[in-house]
Amino acid sequence: MGAGILPVSIVNNKLHFLFGKESVYDDSPGYSDFGGGTDPGETPIQTAIREGGEELHGFIGNKQHLRTHLRKNKYYLCQFERYSVFMILIDYDPNLPIYYNNHYDFLFKHLPDNLVHDIIFDQHVFEKQHVKWFSEKELKTKSRLFRGFYRPFLKNYLGKRNDILRFFTKDKKYDFTKNSNKINKTRKNRRGSKKGSRKGSRKGSRKGSRKNRKRKGSSKNK
Repeated sequence: MGAGILPVSIVNNKLHFLFGKESVYDDSPGYSDFGGGTDPGETPIQTAIREGGEELHGFIGNKQHLRTHLRKNKYYLCQFERYSVFMILIDYDPNLPIYYNNHYDFLFKHLPDNLVHDIIFDQHVFEKQHVKWFSEKELKTKSRLFRGFYRPFLKNYLGKRNDILRFFTKDKKYDFTKNSNKINKTRKNRRGSKKGSRKGSRKGSRKGSRKNRKRKGSSKNK
């Protein structure tokens, strides 16, 4: 059993999928979603959150963002015999693969080989060496770039293309990255309101203490 996260974007009413390429150490090369096997006691959604958080390196949000998003049912679920794919909507950024790939290449080149090997297999980092956007057309024409077991999944995605598109366009709230930004903004607003209330209370207490001093002084003069 296993599960994974599959980021999806919509450009000109066309679906684009973000896939990751397995590291050079993997015995099954090629692209697939960001997922893996289920640990003992895990549900598929818990597996997807854990694997997605590890393999995406925080480039579309941390584990908390993924957990919040998936637990609110803002995903399109594709279920296969022994694997579950949780599709989430993100803003299309053509430079996202460049950022991720440069990040990976830099660290991979500057870390000792034995350390990189240990990080991949023990810490489950660097499991995806590259990420790439694939259009609907490329799922057909470039299926050979994908891992062998994953290729039948591509046909399933294309067969459900219209349903996936309707699901993500019926309500803008399904945009994961915008929801993530809202979370960050609300946190900032809360901090700002706390600071404002503290300043206000301090000013109010100072004014009140000054007034009390004046009253005491006037009563003594009398």
